[in-house]
Amino acid sequence: MHLCISLSLLFANLACGCVRDHAFHRPRSIVKRRSTPRVPLTPDEAVLTNSFDNNTLNDWSYYYTHGVHLAGTNRTMAQWTADRWSENGFQSRLDEYYTYLNYPVSHSLSLTYPNGSVFQASLEEAMLTEDETSTYPERIPTFHGYSFTGNATAEYIYVGRGQVVDFEALVALNISLGGKIALAKYGGPFRGLKVKNAALYGMIGCVIFTDPGDDGNITEANGYAAYPDGPARNPTSVQRG
Repeated sequence: MHLCISLSLLFANLACGCVRDHAFHRPRSIVKRRSTPRVPLTPDEAVLTNSFDNNTLNDWSYYYTHGVHLAGTNRTMAQWTADRWSENGFQSRLDEYYTYLNYPVSHSLSLTYPNGSVFQASLEEAMLTEDETSTYPERIPTFHGYSFTGNATAEYIYVGRGQVVDFEALVALNISLGGKIALAKYGGPFRGLKVKNAALYGMIGCVIFTDPGDDGNITEANGYAAYPDGPARNPTSVQRG
């Protein structure tokens, strides 16, 4: 059975902490708690600890997450950041550099089945009333930075995490990769290397997806509510980068 993926991309080019399980044992005797004198802070440490509080962190997080900050955009946010550094005694300024960047203009992704039916991916995340940023008209659309402008239609081949060893394994199985579209999942190598590896093996496109299997036990199937009602991943979430 052959499935065919069609990609269409158009861009404008411009100049844990770990949680561990502990085994608790009933102490044989109660030991009196000993107080340990607090080590005095150095002047530099004092500057850091006295510069922030819960309200400051909350306000700053709100500011950064409620405004567009894609590279090369929103100079006011960059200046606001420099001003915060200046307020805390650091010399700060904005410098300009001419770099190669691209911004998405349009995109599409479709899957054609053997019977001729077509699935058209929305490439849009759900608009949530609980998350006002998800409804912003100027929100950044889903796209892969530095993608090539053009169209690609071909059979797809699953390439695991897009590592070199994944491609070598496919070649060893006599699977033809040239002229096909790579289907790779996130994780492992940097996403740009997944695309590079696909190109090195003659593939004409690469679709990168988030594998639900990588969500571990925090899933709706295990009874966890999805964002914004719980910690499970929202089914429409898409990684950007």
